[in-house]
Amino acid sequence: MSEDYRKQLYRDFNQKATDELIEIWQTNNRVEWSEITFAVIREILQERLAEVPSQNEPITEAAGNYNEAEKLEGQKEKPKFNWRLPILGAIGF
Repeated sequence: MSEDYRKQLYRDFNQKATDELIEIWQTNNRVEWSEITFAVIREILQERLAEVPSQNEPITEAAGNYNEAEKLEGQKEKPKFNWRLPILGAIGF
């Protein structure tokens, strides 16, 4: 990572409200946010709060995936055809 990228991240996240940064920090979504982002947020929170709040367990790609049974179950369900729509449409209702 270049130092310029880190500085840009710092500028961007430093403009956010403290509550928003705390939410990102505590949610700890490692799929959505990079390691460098968390380092920058930690730095900003330390400057603003002196003590950084604790984080939840990290959310990773594995935790966000559906299991195979849920995938197959979702594929089996097909929307039911509404027969009233074409019949009533043909009649002119």
